[in-house]
Amino acid sequence: MNEQARPPEIDDGFGFGRPNDPHHPCNYAVRGFAALIRRGIDVGDAKRRLLELAAHPQDQVSEEAIGAALGLWQDDVNFAFVALDLGLKLSTGLRHSIRSAYGYEASEDRDHRALAVGEALRRLDEKDPLVTLTRPPPAWVAVSEEELGAVGDRRPRSIPAWRKPDELWRWEYAPRILRRIPIERVIADDLRREPFLAMCADMLNWTIERLAPSWETDDRDRHDRQSSDLLEWRGSLFSFLGAVASCIDADEARRRFLEPVFGLEDELCLSLLEPFVDRYICSAILDPPQIQLGAIELLDGCAERMLRDKAFVSASYRDGHIYGHYLPDLIRSLFFIRYQAGGAARFANGDWTEVQAILPIVTRMMRVAGAIPHVMRSFLTLCERALEHYPSDKFIEEMLGVLKERATTPPGWRGEFIASRIAALIYAFGERTQSLPHSLAQDMLQLLDLLVDMGDRRAAALQTSEIFKDVRLVANASRVS
Repeated sequence: MNEQARPPEIDDGFGFGRPNDPHHPCNYAVRGFAALIRRGIDVGDAKRRLLELAAHPQDQVSEEAIGAALGLWQDDVNFAFVALDLGLKLSTGLRHSIRSAYGYEASEDRDHRALAVGEALRRLDEKDPLVTLTRPPPAWVAVSEEELGAVGDRRPRSIPAWRKPDELWRWEYAPRILRRIPIERVIADDLRREPFLAMCADMLNWTIERLAPSWETDDRDRHDRQSSDLLEWRGSLFSFLGAVASCIDADEARRRFLEPVFGLEDELCLSLLEPFVDRYICSAILDPPQIQLGAIELLDGCAERMLRDKAFVSASYRDGHIYGHYLPDLIRSLFFIRYQAGGAARFANGDWTEVQAILPIVTRMMRVAGAIPHVMRSFLTLCERALEHYPSDKFIEEMLGVLKERATTPPGWRGEFIASRIAALIYAFGERTQSLPHSLAQDMLQLLDLLVDMGDRRAAALQTSEIFKDVRLVANASRVS
């Protein structure tokens, strides 16, 4: 293993931090050292060698070493926490070492990595356990007058100038560390819970400050919002934060992770909210044996913020279309139809017996934006999948709320199959609910009448079906042209 842990580092001119070689000799050495630690064989040397491998210039080898150390949390929690801190130190680099198209090349920063490993080894030898974690570098630093003079900047000295710091946050490496953290075990550790959550808050604040600088007053200067590096980082970070949120109290998760995001402008807010909601739904709703306490209220708050997006207002004069990279997927997530997976505990596996739990979120979205085609299609998909368990009276109530007071067909519905799908669901709910209460049958017939006025032939045929042929409306429903 010692020989495998010392392969020659060959620089081919293209940089070697990027390749992913699952058969790299160091990967086998990592597994061997981890096994020695578990079995109590030469533990001190194995720990030292594992931390040294964490500084390997190939990111994949470094990730394997950090991940193996974090996997030993139950065996040696202090060693695992020291490895996490080392991973955070390795997630920073120095600007003077930039040379590759990726913005950072590990082979050019050997001194920085060696210093980080040396500090980790010293912390490992200390008697007191490590209870603090390395913080990210600042998002921006003020430019000194000397620097301004060197570049010939003539702006008035009353106007501050800012630049990116010399210490870089390695956005392509940090997610490798985050995905290997045993979140549930860290949260359960009373001594290390707060430092870990503080680390999460630091990363969140760094990302927000980088994307929406507090010193900036002109949105036109915020070029980093469209940059591909932060685009990848924000998705990785907020997916990780969604997993963390599922392990803590919902109110605490909202306060720590969501409230700083809710105040951002629409596009930026949704770019952070979408990966968070996607991961949180999987971790707190779809997969656990029971829906976590407070999860529905947290997601309802996310739906409320989403519905304040200007895209829902502009949809009325865009033929009902909503635009954006994040909004359509976020809508599907909040209707719980984004995934179909047999291994889930509910919803995604076809078991909708607990659909009543998500009705507050569904009701909020339908009342505010139910007429928008994408929202309506998502709602109809939910009802079709949950047909056996979705309350028929709630379905009719939501549909009448969207259509009853409208004088015209909702924008974007023409040329779609929305009206036909609604009619088919009315018939399916009518067949399921036998015998139909007279008031519910009247509401169903009124809804069919509205669909007929929209030109749907299926609705016209259903009015004379066995279910509705003896039902009479007391008064004509509002007409939809």
